[in-house]
Amino acid sequence: MDIETYHAARITVAAKKALAENAALNYEPTPYESEAEIRFSFAPRQRSVRPPEARSPARWLKLCREAGLRDVWMIPQTDLPEYTAPSQSMRRQPHIVTAFEDGTVSCWTAEVNGFDEDLFFTYSEFFVDSRPYPKPPFPDNEKEFRSVLTEIGKFAENLGEELFAAIFEEALAILDEERTREDPVFSALPPRNFARLLASMEADVFGGMGSWNDTPYTMARCLKREKQYDRLSSELQKQIMLAQMYAINGWGI
Repeated sequence: MDIETYHAARITVAAKKALAENAALNYEPTPYESEAEIRFSFAPRQRSVRPPEARSPARWLKLCREAGLRDVWMIPQTDLPEYTAPSQSMRRQPHIVTAFEDGTVSCWTAEVNGFDEDLFFTYSEFFVDSRPYPKPPFPDNEKEFRSVLTEIGKFAENLGEELFAAIFEEALAILDEERTREDPVFSALPPRNFARLLASMEADVFGGMGSWNDTPYTMARCLKREKQYDRLSSELQKQIMLAQMYAINGWGI
């Protein structure tokens, strides 16, 4: 999970918990940020007296509530048609969606600046046009997720990639809630959702050098099993994305 998705997911979970409990948002910063380094830039809104910026997640949610916020969810970067973003540019980055009582819907995307453990996040609001933009479904994909993890784990063993086989096995164990981890925000998720999120993060082995895209791909080519590699990799990426959306959005309000 990239840093933009991880950060937007934590804010979404904290906001959903606050809405479900009718309480203030309690956001615990990660080690690479402080709450003072998170900004929310509001778009102009008719008949609104909101200030142009909120300087904390708690203040952001308070102002959204005052504007009639009724729901919040998050869409990661995805090309899946059922989760199409309202603009082409937003498909290339995760966004938080806020839906209001008057029927308006806005999306929040983040600009990240800084280095390593000193990151600054600025979320900008964009209103969706007048066409309908309903909340998409977030189905429980546990069966499909387990299936591809099992199959790709066996495939990794056949390639001689024991490290990746162990990673996929660990993701399955997390799904069974046999592993626990601490997180001051994500721990607010129901146990089933928390396990799904952790498993999806464990199974996300894609990237550059040293990742699933490196030597496993080369080995699959050598063994003339490229098609199987491509099919399983594509399916795993899809199920990871669906698992994250279910974990983050499929609970609360």
